[in-house]
Amino acid sequence: MAKHIGKLILSRLAELGMNKSEFARRINKSRQNVQDIFKRESVDTDLLLQISKVLNFNFFTLLAANEELAKAEVHEDGVMYKKKQKGDKVNGGSEDIKKQLDIARREISYLEKINTLLESKIGKKSAKPALKVSAKKTAKKVRK
Repeated sequence: MAKHIGKLILSRLAELGMNKSEFARRINKSRQNVQDIFKRESVDTDLLLQISKVLNFNFFTLLAANEELAKAEVHEDGVMYKKKQKGDKVNGGSEDIKKQLDIARREISYLEKINTLLESKIGKKSAKPALKVSAKKTAKKVRK
């Protein structure tokens, strides 16, 4: 059975004691638009994410078909993060971390090579004008 998201939002609003005008202001919608949201059976995901942040409740957990989404947490930045469960491995375990570290080390090595090449190229360009200036000064001294 599909859940009526508008009714769920209205219920959370009442639970918090927030009035509809304040809610409308916080999600940057008109009061009439908010009334329409309460009548909807579905809501755009971007809007639902904004509403979740304002009402400090992850409405996606109520609608989630899969367990991973139901375990997600909405943070202030609007990003949904998986809640850490007891026994969860960080980033897939030590083998995965070793692979990520190896990739990062190779990337650093490549970046260092690029920096060296760029520095040598910049050094050559800046050295040429300096040589010309000193050559001109030397030529003037010789003439005198």
